[in-house]
Amino acid sequence: SVSQKDFESFFEVKWSVFSNYFLHKGYLFISMQDHLGLIIGKHEMSSDQFKELMDFITKKLPEKKH
Repeated sequence: SVSQKDFESFFEVKWSVFSNYFLHKGYLFISMQDHLGLIIGKHEMSSDQFKELMDFITKKLPEKKH
């Protein structure tokens, strides 16, 4: 699952709700049944962390072609 926690809220979504992903201009877009779900900037983490994330995502979700 994917989760986000801050001082006001907690948000958790199971991977099964995500339908596909695509990369555009240094951002990873992950869709939820053809609605935009998450946007993650490559600059928000180290290159090793981003590579690890992409390795995981490519195993879980199909890439959406434009």
